[in-house]
Amino acid sequence: MRQRLEYIDALKGFAILLVVMGHVIPWSFESLDAVTSMSPTPILLWKIIYSFHMPLFMFISGFLFGQSHFTSVKEYFVKMWKKMKMLIIPWLVCGILVQMWRGGRELTYWYLLTLFQLLLLVGIENFFFDKIKNKTHQIIVEVITLGTTLLILNFATHFYNGSALYVCYDWYPHLRGMFGYFALGSFIMRHIDMTTLMNSKMYSVCLLFFCISCVVDIPYTSFMSISLKSITAIYCCLYLFKVCFTEGYAINYFKRIGKKTLQIYILHLFFGIKIIQMGQYLITLVNGDKMEFITAFVLQLLFSLALSMVIIELCLIAGKIIKTSKLFSFMILGE
Repeated sequence: MRQRLEYIDALKGFAILLVVMGHVIPWSFESLDAVTSMSPTPILLWKIIYSFHMPLFMFISGFLFGQSHFTSVKEYFVKMWKKMKMLIIPWLVCGILVQMWRGGRELTYWYLLTLFQLLLLVGIENFFFDKIKNKTHQIIVEVITLGTTLLILNFATHFYNGSALYVCYDWYPHLRGMFGYFALGSFIMRHIDMTTLMNSKMYSVCLLFFCISCVVDIPYTSFMSISLKSITAIYCCLYLFKVCFTEGYAINYFKRIGKKTLQIYILHLFFGIKIIQMGQYLITLVNGDKMEFITAFVLQLLFSLALSMVIIELCLIAGKIIKTSKLFSFMILGE
């Protein structure tokens, strides 16, 4: 039986808040394309969030999955069947609903599809790793196998030419990009004591590197889709939530929403509120002096944080309503 890790619940809550904020910020501008092509100054907060929020989410998912052990192939397939119903049904149903509701790209819930692919891939590898009784040999084989899988996923990019399936559903790019973080989370859960991994000096180094990389483009810090910037941010988040932030109102809030992350992720796109006046005002501010840039950054932080918290509460209310119907709960929430 899985052990409930409260600091992981809080970290999941923080991660899902970042996910919602990462969508709220572009809703303040004309379109996502306008945001991605914009100079980084008006959207610095968005750039910071997007540099690590999904790697953090995938790392947590892999970390929790690392607690799973399969004693037989049958148990593996039973588990994956349950995961398929929980992830693929909402991916398909809600993807169609969001496309009908808001327009845009088809089946936009790439995280659900990618997570299921990662569970299948890493799950079957972990099943064979567990057959190796010698711990040292198991770790060596696991490192070699996961590294080889990452290498294959990156090398296989050369065999794709941008087909409609590849472009529309993003099934392969996200699998390649997120495998390393998911596998790392699973490996740490299986073999490393988190307490020994936490070190104040390491935290300081990681925090310094992350802060510098947010304002300066540091070359040669990515390898096979794994970003050192994302890794250092993940370590800092782990350290803060395991060592520093263990109680208080904010932590209790993160724990509460951290237990409903899948529900919030699925439903938050239905509550998108577009307020382009805010984006226009921010652009006006950043064109002024440095003090006005700081004002714009803080204003965007407070605005996106407040709106994201409202959307999250709406998601939780909507989830309670949806769960009154077993059919709707299964089709929309995978429960």
